[in-house]
Amino acid sequence: MSEGIAKPLKRIRASMSSSDKSALQLQSAGQEAYRLQDYRAALSYLSEALAITTSPNILINVLDNRAAVYEKLDKGYNLALRDARKIISLQNASAKGYLRAGKILQLMGRHDLALDNYSYGLKQIRPDDVNGKRLLDGMYQKVNEWSSLVSQRSRKIDPLEKLPYELVDMIFKYVPFRLLQRVNRSWRQFLTSYHRTYTALDFSAATKPVSKHTIKTYLKRSRGLVKFLFLRKMAFSDSETLVYIISRCKMLEDMVISNCHFLSSGIVQLPKIAKNLKNLDLGCAADMGVAINILQNAQSLEGLQCHNLEITQRSYVNEKLEAVNLKRLKLAWTVGSSSVHFSLFTTLLDFLLQLEELELIKVPDGLLHGAEDFTSLTKLQKLVLRETTMNQYPALPSCLIHLDISNNSQMRFDRSRVLQSPLDQLEVFGIESNPWITEVELIDIIGPSSRTKSLITLKFGMCPRIDTTSLSWLTESGLADCLLNLSVHGNSSFGDEISKELGALHRLESLDASYTKLSGIGVINLICQGSSNLVWLGLDMCENVGKDAVEYARTKGINISHKLGVFKGGKKVRY
Repeated sequence: MSEGIAKPLKRIRASMSSSDKSALQLQSAGQEAYRLQDYRAALSYLSEALAITTSPNILINVLDNRAAVYEKLDKGYNLALRDARKIISLQNASAKGYLRAGKILQLMGRHDLALDNYSYGLKQIRPDDVNGKRLLDGMYQKVNEWSSLVSQRSRKIDPLEKLPYELVDMIFKYVPFRLLQRVNRSWRQFLTSYHRTYTALDFSAATKPVSKHTIKTYLKRSRGLVKFLFLRKMAFSDSETLVYIISRCKMLEDMVISNCHFLSSGIVQLPKIAKNLKNLDLGCAADMGVAINILQNAQSLEGLQCHNLEITQRSYVNEKLEAVNLKRLKLAWTVGSSSVHFSLFTTLLDFLLQLEELELIKVPDGLLHGAEDFTSLTKLQKLVLRETTMNQYPALPSCLIHLDISNNSQMRFDRSRVLQSPLDQLEVFGIESNPWITEVELIDIIGPSSRTKSLITLKFGMCPRIDTTSLSWLTESGLADCLLNLSVHGNSSFGDEISKELGALHRLESLDASYTKLSGIGVINLICQGSSNLVWLGLDMCENVGKDAVEYARTKGINISHKLGVFKGGKKVRY
């Protein structure tokens, strides 16, 4: 009876109420549905029977039946256990509830609780219930033997003892630092002597401030072998402690500082002390002078990212300094930074000739004066200029592969300057949120198809002067031949008519059409006539796209982002 659905009562007393008779009929229907493996129907029948019966015996039998049904449903173990415990509360001297509860606890992997359940049941059932006692005792012995066997095996097997050292070395090379902080004593002894354990000290997952003592403990265990250091939520901000940390990491190559408040006097000493430092990522607030000081003293540094720069004082660059080997530079200023004279940046470019990637974001007034000239950076492959005050398209080196000049509302495009900077190798181009650019100027920047065959990503969302009532200018120019990613979000003229034209983009994998007039019909056209390689489609705030079109796209294996805003009543609709 504890293993499945119990047999229906064979006798119905003449005095039984009509509701109890109906409950027995529903129970019988539920048992038949269970036998046919229609568990949803069985659940419906049995729940209805529970709602109308007044007989304690029928109630217990139906609860036992419903618990058996819940066992077969996804995430139904907790509901099944609830019914089993209700049986025990109604009839604690019967073995039925304990047998059902014990089985469910085993299915949940809680064998310890199953043992407690059987033990408690043996004490509660009636002395004359010989069969119930035999069943409970048998289950107790069975689970107890199995638990003992598992416990013995778990105590005997230690991977550090059984596996070859070479295999252990391969495994621990990929174990995150945060998992190594909580191990048993024997493992801690091994990890302390293991040469790979503390080569990366990563406190990025810290949920509370990390103390000086904790840092010094791990530095001592590392024995000077740290190559990667991520400091986050440090409980200290003094320069002396930061200098001490760096001085103990002689082999440090990569360092990230996030959500900390170190003094500038400590940060500027990093490249002087860590002679092997190659990448420095500063997520903490820092003055522009700190970044310049780091650049002037870090001959081995290859990458510098500053995410929260401020300009609080006039900064200068030593013009006698020889060119450094920096390859990647990202400077992002906080909102409201002071203005700065453009000669500062011009001087910086003169000794950053090895740059391969340059990102300037939220640039203060005056740093980029008019139309900047980047042609001296002959190795530059990636250039990002976002939220600047530039009023003219810059002069660019022809070696660029990635160009993003989005969110520059004042930037205009002089055709002669554009044609002087041919971008033959461009693969990624972003020009979003520009109120001046047209499709003609866009083609001039990217270059004719005879020169450019490599463009794979194109983003021109929120550009009102670019004609998106038709994309023939894009397809006929040949610029779309290799296109994999396209973003037209926010261009209000983009609608259902264009979805058919996109069928010519045979290699397209992702399309962002958010905030456009595209409707469900356009989505269907895009899927049926467009690229068979499409894997992602952005439809945020496309109010004309219904749930049916979204579901149809998903049945075709396409990932959809379809988020709608908050309307009257405060209900946020998402598909």
